[in-house]
Amino acid sequence: MNWEKLTSKDHEYMLFKHNTNSSYKLITCKPIAGGLDIIHYLTQKEIQDYQDFGIESLKSRMVDMDKNFSKYEVISWR
Repeated sequence: MNWEKLTSKDHEYMLFKHNTNSSYKLITCKPIAGGLDIIHYLTQKEIQDYQDFGIESLKSRMVDMDKNFSKYEVISWR
């Protein structure tokens, strides 16, 4: 497994860092249609902001992921 979980909050979000290429991915969960995972790969600015200010720096991204989930990679739980 190449992804290390950095932080999570229940079924609200999970943040991972890739072990080999230092990319980050944010996953939020949406309880519709049996459940969906919405995935976003952080930009360099988002990574820097996360490292400087913590998970609070990603709150607006999480809100956008929840409202506009069709713009992101989506995986169904079914």
